[in-house]
Amino acid sequence: MASGMYMGELVRLILVKMAKEGLLFEGRITPELLTKGKVETKHVSAIEKSKEGLKKCMETLTRLGVEPSAEDCLAVQHVCTIVSFRSANLVAATLGAILARLKESRGAARLRTTVGIDGSLYKMHPQ
Repeated sequence: MASGMYMGELVRLILVKMAKEGLLFEGRITPELLTKGKVETKHVSAIEKSKEGLKKCMETLTRLGVEPSAEDCLAVQHVCTIVSFRSANLVAATLGAILARLKESRGAARLRTTVGIDGSLYKMHPQ
């Protein structure tokens, strides 16, 4: 669950759970927030930007029918950062394991290889 295809949905699911537990939006959940695919990874990237992130967060949540407080926006920004960081760590751990296995199987003291990366998450994410 590290690609741009899933990160927005992971954030949405976390926000719904937090709202159900009364930790966000005073416990109010809108039909838009419950709709799969309404939070996209491009929204997560926009919310994470340092200067305009809180404004983008307010805009995104308002579009979802939520009336967020400043504290809600900070919490949502933090959730986005955590999901992004977790995704990056999952990719790094997987890549590290594959490279270690390649090095071991080749019996080389030093592995020389190329890793290619592509996608909107790589190109557009602020961190």
